[in-house]
Amino acid sequence: MFGLRPEVRKFEASGRNENFQYLYTGSKDYPNGLGTGGHPGSWGMFLDCGLTAGEVSRKCSTFSEYVRPTSGLTFNIVHLEVWATGYPDLMPDDFGDGALPRVLEHSDVEDWSRMREIIGRLQARSSAPGDFLMAASTEE
Repeated sequence: MFGLRPEVRKFEASGRNENFQYLYTGSKDYPNGLGTGGHPGSWGMFLDCGLTAGEVSRKCSTFSEYVRPTSGLTFNIVHLEVWATGYPDLMPDDFGDGALPRVLEHSDVEDWSRMREIIGRLQARSSAPGDFLMAASTEE
């Protein structure tokens, strides 16, 4: 995990656990969204499944020298950037009509839905393993 403000920081794995990524959708029993580090109720960072809000914890045992990336424990997402890595066989046409917006406003619900559809389609079509990286900025 990393932070960009007020300074660039990288939080390396502590070795205490392997709770690096969490993703659930459509569950009645577990939090629906994307978590990085920690576990439900004690996330390094968690983005809800609508990608409009998130939460962080005061401490996160997954990362060494973890510092909460926001002043509060909850936040609203203002902008979200998504990068795809490790998908060398994808072509621009794989993104459908028009390019995937690089920065999405939190109110662009149609763009959020479109982004999730595109990510699913890219993962299904690609023969190479890859990852998606997300960077969120908050109202702070």
